[in-house]
Amino acid sequence: MTEEFALSSGVGNPLLLTVKEAAWILQISRTTVYELIYAGILSSVKIGSCRRIRRSDLEDYVQGLVANS
Repeated sequence: MTEEFALSSGVGNPLLLTVKEAAWILQISRTTVYELIYAGILSSVKIGSCRRIRRSDLEDYVQGLVANS
């Protein structure tokens, strides 16, 4: 199963996404996701050395974009 299929079909529907997964969902680069995180625009959590983004925080970010358009 490809990563794209798993994310788009909701298979597993993870609560936490990797930066790579968040970038794929938003169709932006991983660097841009990290810039959003470090600017405080996109919330994330750190588990050990791993950075993760809650699916709900990603959805809130997109809703904010729509509201500000």
